[in-house]
Amino acid sequence: MKTRSDLMIVVTCEQLENAVTFTVIDNGGGFSSEKLISDLPPVESETHHGLANSFRRLQMLYPTANMQLSNTDDGGAKVTLHVARA
Repeated sequence: MKTRSDLMIVVTCEQLENAVTFTVIDNGGGFSSEKLISDLPPVESETHHGLANSFRRLQMLYPTANMQLSNTDDGGAKVTLHVARA
């Protein structure tokens, strides 16, 4: 197994008037273009099981929560979770 010391993960949280947004960004290889243009929601994919499982659990508590996948300008992955406040 190879290890890399240059990997970075940044987690931010923004409280809005009616919602909370969590953003997770890394400087890894990002998501494939096929993954980003897929018609399937991220939780129905055959890859990224940890991401899918986390989102399913979040939706159990907050059914209106949504998740967006994208890549950063530098090519890393970006996951944005939007949770409406009760």
